[in-house]
Amino acid sequence: MTAPGGGPDSEARPGAAAGLDEAGAEHVREGVAAAIVGGPDGLRETLDSDPASFLALVAAARVGAEEADRLLHRAVTGARQAGHSWEAIGRLLGVSRQAAQQRFTARGASATGTGTGTPRAPGPSPPAGC
Repeated sequence: MTAPGGGPDSEARPGAAAGLDEAGAEHVREGVAAAIVGGPDGLRETLDSDPASFLALVAAARVGAEEADRLLHRAVTGARQAGHSWEAIGRLLGVSRQAAQQRFTARGASATGTGTGTPRAPGPSPPAGC
């Protein structure tokens, strides 16, 4: 099956149907890495000369991972609210429909119903446009 704007193998590549090809994925990876390494003042410059700076890198990477997880939960909630199936979400995440439901549906919410569930990610709402 071909996704709009995609080639015949669009469904085989995670993200392809959503418009995220390998070049797009690489752009995201580079942006995340640049934000993490460029976050704390002078971190990029001290990594080669100060072994202690790697602890600052660990702390910055942890913050980046937490933010990425929060954004992923928000994206899944948005996809469900937009009517996308757990199967489609799981396919993009490289997991089964059931695994996606279990990870992104809050405890006590119906995983089999048509509801979206409540994300477990804490934190403020994403900036406008996310």
